[in-house]
Amino acid sequence: SSGDLAKSVTFYFDVKSEWVAFAPKRGFGHAQFQRYFQSLINECHGDIVFELVIQSNVDKFKEQLKQIAKALEMKVSLVIPNNSREDFEALFVHNSEEIENLEATKIEQKYSASLKSNGLNLKSDYVERVIDGVEKCYGVVAIEGRKATNEKITVATNKTLQTRWIKDTMRDSIPAIKEYGGRFISEIQSKLQTLRQK
Repeated sequence: SSGDLAKSVTFYFDVKSEWVAFAPKRGFGHAQFQRYFQSLINECHGDIVFELVIQSNVDKFKEQLKQIAKALEMKVSLVIPNNSREDFEALFVHNSEEIENLEATKIEQKYSASLKSNGLNLKSDYVERVIDGVEKCYGVVAIEGRKATNEKITVATNKTLQTRWIKDTMRDSIPAIKEYGGRFISEIQSKLQTLRQK
């Protein structure tokens, strides 16, 4: 059957920076690549040491966030920054030492507000820090709420991904993915460097 056929995705992995670029295809999208690539790396290490977070387009996420008139729930999943002490302390401003002593590698939190309340304050310092952390590729945030029309809405950073278009004829080309992927990774890293200098 067609379900038994092998599927592949061409990717470029920059070992030094631990960044990967890939060209998803029909039947092998972002979620599948994330799961299988993460499993491959962890299998090589014999332990769960690697968590792949797909870079979000935070500008697009913030634009979609404006549709929420009342935020009722926020789910946050953060990977502890292991390569930047500064990012770690900025993300966990009030309790970075406690979290470091816990020796956790990932934090998942859920915040809720009553429908009768004003909702969660999406302009709070905490939400700003979480979104900043997501922009630096340290996790995912999903916010559920209501539009001004009272219609339910969910906005999530893992649904607003950083992508670049590549011709279908180039998706299987290792040199093309290396070239395009390498440029895209450099572009994102440059943007992250600018963010860290703010």
